[in-house]
Amino acid sequence: MIKSNQPLLTYLQQRVASGQRKEFIQHRRFAKGQHLIEQGDQPQQVYILTRGVVKCFITEENGRSYVLEFLGEGEILGELEGLLESTNLSTIEALTEVEAYQISQGFFRNELVVEPAFNQLLLQELALRLSRTARRASYQQIFPLEYAVLNVLYLFGESGLPISKQDLADYVAVPLRSLNRVLTSLAAQNLFTTFTTGQLIASPEKLLQLMQSYY
Repeated sequence: MIKSNQPLLTYLQQRVASGQRKEFIQHRRFAKGQHLIEQGDQPQQVYILTRGVVKCFITEENGRSYVLEFLGEGEILGELEGLLESTNLSTIEALTEVEAYQISQGFFRNELVVEPAFNQLLLQELALRLSRTARRASYQQIFPLEYAVLNVLYLFGESGLPISKQDLADYVAVPLRSLNRVLTSLAAQNLFTTFTTGQLIASPEKLLQLMQSYY
């Protein structure tokens, strides 16, 4: 659920260690709740996460948000804007304290041209994200909303982090009131260890048991 990319992080760490063109790579820290990238702004940097978790979301004109991904160590941010030379397509918000390498747009595009290894790593990352999006769309169409909620809670729980009700609703693309109906039903089955604070932590054993009942 929280994606990571160790090969990409290792590549950049080696570049930093070599001292080559280090003026184009800076180490940054972000507080929980801080935005690394703002939707609609003109991009200046690309980031590769070294610690922490962020959410990537799009806000539509009606104010509704849709969470695309939860991203962790080694994941790259702002790469599509770097490739398309467009304004930022989404907002990236820190869900925990975050550390990242900040890379200039010029350095990013130059690496793609002169470093085949970096180019290959980025292509693999884009292909993985496309395949994950396809699988997610598939199970959201095939299974009922309750299964999608259980799946997110189970996979998020493996990371040891809670997820807020609003983030969960935005990820499964339903209004909060629709999610609350599902959560109330699940809470009646003593699924949650934390529920009333807005942060959801559920029993992994019960989650898995309920998920298996759909097969």
